[in-house]
Amino acid sequence: MKHYIIIICICIILTIFNLFLIKNQSDCQKREEIVIVNKNVTYKDKYNKKTTYYNKAKFNTINKIFKEKKVYTIAITNNKSNTQESFKEFINKLCFYNNENIYLINISEYTKKEKAKYYNLNPELKNIKENTIIKIYNKKIISKTTLDKDNINKLIKSYE
Repeated sequence: MKHYIIIICICIILTIFNLFLIKNQSDCQKREEIVIVNKNVTYKDKYNKKTTYYNKAKFNTINKIFKEKKVYTIAITNNKSNTQESFKEFINKLCFYNNENIYLINISEYTKKEKAKYYNLNPELKNIKENTIIKIYNKKIISKTTLDKDNINKLIKSYE
């Protein structure tokens, strides 16, 4: 009789633990929302569309910063993207208005050898193709934000 009570108690404890894990897992899968806040800020310098405020990153640069123990922001795009130009414009404005240092990667400009090395830096990079901003720290991706065409356009307009 004691064995049955012990087994039932263990089953109840495991069930409660399982419910706790399921609840935490569902919290992690919530989508991120973009909230645009209108700011009335004046800047000393005016934004110039012709100036590039982001850093164009070659593979050697990315390879170097992936290994450092600092947080870096990297924007990823490719030539196959139909929103590449608007994404670059958004990244440029983000760099200027937020005074952020962002490295822009165009995967299409890498050679096959560089692409293979790039994808080996972190397994998650294989799933990131375009219009994505990642934050990295010591070879780990700590944040990933993928933008679609509508969100890119909304964000660009928010800076006007």
